[in-house]
Amino acid sequence: STAPTPTITSLNPSSVVAGSAAFSLSVTGTGFVSGATATVGGQARTVTFGSATQVTIAVQAADVANQGPVAVQVSNPAPCAGGLCASNSVTLTVTAPTPAPTLSSISPSSAIAGTAAFTLTATGTNFTNNSMVQVNGSPRTTTFVSAIQLTAAILASDIAAAGTSNITVVTPAPGGGTSSARTLT
Repeated sequence: STAPTPTITSLNPSSVVAGSAAFSLSVTGTGFVSGATATVGGQARTVTFGSATQVTIAVQAADVANQGPVAVQVSNPAPCAGGLCASNSVTLTVTAPTPAPTLSSISPSSAIAGTAAFTLTATGTNFTNNSMVQVNGSPRTTTFVSAIQLTAAILASDIAAAGTSNITVVTPAPGGGTSSARTLT
């Protein structure tokens, strides 16, 4: 029997961060048949057939190592309608990794030992919704305000005794990193 020419309508996810791990790319479209093959950036990749409208492609970390457009194409086994076995090419967008956060100031920068828990405001750059404020390397409940501001719940135990604590902001990979420290006295 003759297979239809497949068509890709969408990719999920349609965008990933450069340096991401291998993942399953869900491809929605029409005319997919069992035995379909795929290429990601011109490289053959494993396809899991779901239905005539959905297949999954095993994208490798090497496919998304660098930022830029990556072409995704699905092909049905020959013979195909009109001799066209390859789908349209759809772009998987690979974006730049998140830069490391910078921490320029904390407010307040001092607290009285033995007082109650409080909310600390961290100001800096490159904060993301998964950035985390840390006290001496231990994460604290953090609220994303904006790319330049986070708030964090400082525990009473963090300020139970006089001294200093190092406050940092950590953004997980890909990209990301740990900011330089500011001192809470």
